[in-house]
Amino acid sequence: MGIYIGINDVWHSTNGRGTPKDQFDAGLRDLVEKITAAGAKVVLCTPSTIGEKTDGSNPLDPLLEEYSAISRKVAEETGVTLCDLRKAFLDHLKQANPDNKDRGILTGDGVHLNGTLYQARDARTPLPCIFTLTPYISQSYHDRGMYFAAHGYVFMTIDARGRGNSGGDFTPLLQEAKDGQRKVQKL
Repeated sequence: MGIYIGINDVWHSTNGRGTPKDQFDAGLRDLVEKITAAGAKVVLCTPSTIGEKTDGSNPLDPLLEEYSAISRKVAEETGVTLCDLRKAFLDHLKQANPDNKDRGILTGDGVHLNGTLYQARDARTPLPCIFTLTPYISQSYHDRGMYFAAHGYVFMTIDARGRGNSGGDFTPLLQEAKDGQRKVQKL
């Protein structure tokens, strides 16, 4: 079971709605304990990035580092697998963004949207893709994703801005068209 939380806790700290660090730490530990007690293997992910500058000057970089450090510490102390998304994103950006741009490398506007992709394991050629951008949390589309992948389609579901594990603020019907268009262009 993958746990990827923290990005919105940092994002929403700017308007007082984020989770304080001590509660974030306690919540992660509680999730890890419950999931492992149920017999599942846990992969704990760090928050990634908000903004694409590579020199640490994105406004929320210091707080992202603090929340990432909490995730790393929890993974180490509980013995679960760590997926250090923050490090992976920053390593990629250092190579792909030599001009230190604030956006346009990974995103159109600096907001990362969380997606889940389903496809057959043995898929070798480009396949038709069914795409959905949802405010209802992408994990709720798991059964559909499995169905379409089993029938030869790629299925991608993405949490709308500010919902699920996507960054940003949720404002119904305001950003979906632009976000959807950007994702379709990437597909």
